[in-house]
Amino acid sequence: MKNKLILLLTLVLVSLVSAQPPFQVSNPNIGITVEYQKINNLKLDSPFQINVHAFNSTDGLRLTNLTTDCELQTYYSNGSRSIVSKFDYNAEAEVFYFDIPGEFFSIIDKGSFVFYCNSSNMGGFISAPVIITKKGIEITLGESIIEISLLVFFMLLFISFYYIKHKVDFKNWNKTILKKHGTNNTIKVILATLTFHLMNHGVVIYYLLGFPILLMVTSMAHTYNIIVLMELMKVLMFMYSWSCILVGLVFLSYIQEWSIGYLDEIKNMNWGFGNAK
Repeated sequence: MKNKLILLLTLVLVSLVSAQPPFQVSNPNIGITVEYQKINNLKLDSPFQINVHAFNSTDGLRLTNLTTDCELQTYYSNGSRSIVSKFDYNAEAEVFYFDIPGEFFSIIDKGSFVFYCNSSNMGGFISAPVIITKKGIEITLGESIIEISLLVFFMLLFISFYYIKHKVDFKNWNKTILKKHGTNNTIKVILATLTFHLMNHGVVIYYLLGFPILLMVTSMAHTYNIIVLMELMKVLMFMYSWSCILVGLVFLSYIQEWSIGYLDEIKNMNWGFGNAK
């Protein structure tokens, strides 16, 4: 009885091992192999040409439009199809191609595409995701570190200027320089006066330091495809660009004020000659 049970178990195991799996995997050496230029990021509002090569998977021979047709289907992130079209064929380059107008990349989005080629007795396909970005390039780790470092640098400059402006009494500092170097060092007097007026009227410096910060944030929003931030930065950059006219007028008024003030200081200086008795 024991030997019969062992024999029965052996037969069951052999039948399980030799049984066909429930899901069949197609033979990769039979059919059409589809290859294309590997580009996962496409540029917003820019046309793009897709080039596809079709090969016989069995012998590796290139297939042409005489025996094979290829088709493209692209999908938006919501699942809707944006393009369904057959490829054209370039006989000289022996490549299937399709020119996509820039209007199909009018929004920043994530999508996917499928290329498939069929002949009378075989076929093949390939699919992959695609991302439409402002720059059309994939950011590297090094570039990310540089962008973040520059943003932190300009933010520290902004904060440092604010801290120094409110902690240092530049009015008394300027008076000390004028008293000490009034007629001995004209260059120091001029630099001290300019520094005093720049720090006393900091709106221009705030504007100049804020501009690269906005540029860096805008660049990072486009790099990482942050759509909400892109829209916000578009409005801020528009307002900031037009405000440069107002800041320029304010700066011109400051120059006039500085010039008059500096001329008065020169007149009040004791140059060491004249009125001597």
